[in-house]
Amino acid sequence: MDVATFRTNFPEFTDATVYTDGIVNFWLIVATSILNQKRWGALYDLGIQLFVAHNIVIQAKDQANPGQAVNLKTSKGVADVSVGMDTNSTTVQDAGNWNLTTYGTRFAQFSKIAGMGGAQV
Repeated sequence: MDVATFRTNFPEFTDATVYTDGIVNFWLIVATSILNQKRWGALYDLGIQLFVAHNIVIQAKDQANPGQAVNLKTSKGVADVSVGMDTNSTTVQDAGNWNLTTYGTRFAQFSKIAGMGGAQV
């Protein structure tokens, strides 16, 4: 996996001024150091790319607001109007910070099934 392949597969990250080659490459190295290729099998490259996408989105948010924790918002109110959101439909149970991005939730879903093997009924 390399930066060019990642950008091809995830074109939303082609802006190298926001998502520099250095940042993408850093997270590629972290991902390949952490993820178990035998466990992920044929989905290994997908796992790496989702891991990288999740982390560079969070890093971009950190650059905009250094040191501020990012949380899922469940409601917002302005004057007499308020809106509530159902985060249960877009989160993965027990996935922690992986729920902060759509890439993270996909990573969490695939990581739960990667390497599970066949099922018996």
